[in-house]
Amino acid sequence: MTDEIEYEQVTIKVPKRIMAFLRFAAGRRDVQVEEEIEYDLLDNVRAEMEGLNGEELISMLELGQIFYDILGDERYKPKTTDQEVKQP
Repeated sequence: MTDEIEYEQVTIKVPKRIMAFLRFAAGRRDVQVEEEIEYDLLDNVRAEMEGLNGEELISMLELGQIFYDILGDERYKPKTTDQEVKQP
């Protein structure tokens, strides 16, 4: 079971022509424009972090689960604890 992701809502200004493009891109992926923006923002943040000192920073800020849940990045898939520990 994964922890619930906490969100914060923000308001941003986006030029109309950029929003038109984002709506187009969202339509191609068959998602809402807000989902497209969220995905693109997180993908950008992940790429920047990986470029700096990726794994340590991602681990320190506990972002792996978010990258897995929202972006589907298998590198951050939680390790399962389904294996039983055998007693001697």
